Amino acid sequence: MVELERHNTNGLFLAMSDAFARHRAGVNEDHEPCVGWWLEYKERKRSCPVYAFHVVNKERMEWEKARPCYAGTEYIP
Repeated sequence: MVELERHNTNGLFLAMSDAFARHRAGVNEDHEPCVGWWLEYKERKRSCPVYAFHVVNKERMEWEKARPCYAGTEYIP
C-alpha cells in the first residue's frame, strides 16, 4: 500500500463534480474534418457522464457553494 504525503496546498481545493461530455464532428472552414468535445452540467441527448475536476481557492469555493448549479460538488483539501 502506498501512503501519500500531505503537501502544503496553499489554501487550494480540488473540486469534483458530475458532468456530461458532448461532441460534434464536422468540417472546418478549410474543409478539413474535425471533432470538438466540451463539458455540460446537464444531461442531454447523446451525452456521456464524466467527472469534472478543477482547482479553486477558499474564496471561490465559498462562492460556488452558494450557487445551485454547483450543488453536489465535493471539495477536497
